[in-house]
Amino acid sequence: MYTHNILKILNSYVYAVHSVDYYVNQEAKMMFSSNEGSYHCLCYINKGSGKVSVNEDTFSFSAGSLFLFVPGVQIKGLMAAGVEFYLVRFRYAIAYYENEWVFDGTPSKFPIEGELTIKNTAHILTVFKNLKRAAERQGKIGSIKLKALLNELIFLVIEDIRSQLMEGSVQKGIEQSIDFMEEHYCAPITLEQLSQTAGLSSSYYSKCFKDYTGQPPIDYLREIRLKKAKELLMFSKEKLKVVAGLVGYQDEFYFSRVFKKQFGVSPKEFAKQFRSNQDIENR
Repeated sequence: MYTHNILKILNSYVYAVHSVDYYVNQEAKMMFSSNEGSYHCLCYINKGSGKVSVNEDTFSFSAGSLFLFVPGVQIKGLMAAGVEFYLVRFRYAIAYYENEWVFDGTPSKFPIEGELTIKNTAHILTVFKNLKRAAERQGKIGSIKLKALLNELIFLVIEDIRSQLMEGSVQKGIEQSIDFMEEHYCAPITLEQLSQTAGLSSSYYSKCFKDYTGQPPIDYLREIRLKKAKELLMFSKEKLKVVAGLVGYQDEFYFSRVFKKQFGVSPKEFAKQFRSNQDIENR
């Protein structure tokens, strides 16, 4: 699971909470359900144990188990007496800025689903409790609080998964190398430099970095440089050769090829389009 990329995806989402419920199962029983409609569901087991099948996959659960059910899945559960769980139903949409805010109500598949293994159950349980209290409040303040808490909950889940994936010194080393890229992208950077910053061999560093971000380190560095280049092209009047040098490219023609491959337009065309849009907005 490439948690760094998942965080970037989730960062473009806006959420709307439909309902927050707390269920208490008084007796052992079989439960059948279909998650119909357009709602995603976060289910947190607070007490008890049992088994649940989601389509073809079967999971055992106990207190602290967490599931995310996407629309359309078939759910079958065998619950013992005393099972208590929270269920949060929500929707989401993509929001991004491209000269103006754009909202897309038909987003791609949610990047996480099924059983979510977490360690920090105490903190996550606290957020579920706060969600339930916020759902019982009336008015706009309660609605705003719900959105904030759902964002916090999803962030905590992803951070928990990421900390399990990359524990200890390896995770710290990868993060240090990313910080190094962010600070020194304008200078020549080699894979050997990055692996030394992380305190790992080059081959092991490359593997761990891709596991952590979903990308090879040099590709990640290129994205940082090109993002900075876009900012310079939009908000400065520097010549193309200067912009290339400021983001770590000594050859402006190579920089132009890399930029066009990434964004589909040359740096000059990009800057021209941006300024043309700005002129239209300022009229």
